[in-house]
Amino acid sequence: MSKKLTEAENAVVAKSQLVESVKKDLKLQQDRGQRDKLLSELLAPLADKNKREVMSQLLESVQTGQLRKAYEKYLPAVLNNREPKATKPERNVLHESTGDKTTKVIPADESTLSDIKRLAGLSA
Repeated sequence: MSKKLTEAENAVVAKSQLVESVKKDLKLQQDRGQRDKLLSELLAPLADKNKREVMSQLLESVQTGQLRKAYEKYLPAVLNNREPKATKPERNVLHESTGDKTTKVIPADESTLSDIKRLAGLSA
């Protein structure tokens, strides 16, 4: 009897997991349907195929709840057909140099030189 009970409990758990996954898939399908419907509604006034394509690419990464706000933000730029400003490549400024460099000579006194030799192990 207990064996049948555990089998029944396992079956219930498996079926509840299946129901949850089906609900999740259904929710994703509904969200996708709402997004597609909203996108088609927003893109309908854009008669030019090129402008519609540009707008759909701009709205592609926007969350469904923010689509209208983003559409209103991008609409003037798409309708005016403004191209994004191209950045000018930075020009490298060339400097002329002769290669002649002055070297600063620091006079070394004998005590410093003998300390350096002693620390390097060159003198006994």
